[in-house]
Amino acid sequence: MLGPDQAVSHSTALVLSGAPLPSALERADADLHISSTGSRRKRRDGVISHRLDATPSIILTEDGIPIVAPATAWCQLAEYGAQRAHRLGLEEIVSVGDFLISGRVVPDEPRIPPLCTEQELRTAVRAHAGRRGALMLSEAKRLVRVGVDSPQETRLRLLFVFADFPEPVIGFPVETRLGLLHPDLSYPELRIAFEYEGDHHRTDDVQWRRDFERVRALQEAGWTIIRVNKDDLNDPIRSRALLRQVRTLLAA
Repeated sequence: MLGPDQAVSHSTALVLSGAPLPSALERADADLHISSTGSRRKRRDGVISHRLDATPSIILTEDGIPIVAPATAWCQLAEYGAQRAHRLGLEEIVSVGDFLISGRVVPDEPRIPPLCTEQELRTAVRAHAGRRGALMLSEAKRLVRVGVDSPQETRLRLLFVFADFPEPVIGFPVETRLGLLHPDLSYPELRIAFEYEGDHHRTDDVQWRRDFERVRALQEAGWTIIRVNKDDLNDPIRSRALLRQVRTLLAA
């Protein structure tokens, strides 16, 4: 039972909000995080207690559980991740931030609204100044983008950005015989698009056929389509090969 000065926080608050956690933290951090503005913190197995220096914005989940606002939980995630042995990287913090301001994509349904705004992230980062993880949050704030569909799409975008390529456009509308299509990432002026395809694109027969027709329609519209999977992001050799291919296309 939470006291009047307590709220669920950190990664636990993000999970209750529906945000995806970085895989490293998801495997390692099974504890319940509770923050308090009071001087007394209860110590219990499976619970990590935190002290809040100031009263944050508190919201209620659909089940009536008080949690810190998503923007604050994002800053807490960076602070806590910086203290752990596995350490969360900039890429992982940005991917969570992208989700918070983009919302969740549901097939054949409207996008689920975002959990916070860019302004709320900026305000939370300013309030976090001087704390552990503040420098990474400042850089992450500069890199988060609206309209991102998945953490892997964030990783692909940052792969190009960190290689000093022009930043690709997210979800650029392309007129095709199927109507308007929105590739994950693209360089519109060069008609080059990138589509990230997770395992469900391979195992779901309906999704596979839809992808096949989607790529064909984009190609018929005069676009070069580069399909990317998790190996292209996880294997350094394949990542370098992808960057060489894109560098050649950009130079041409």
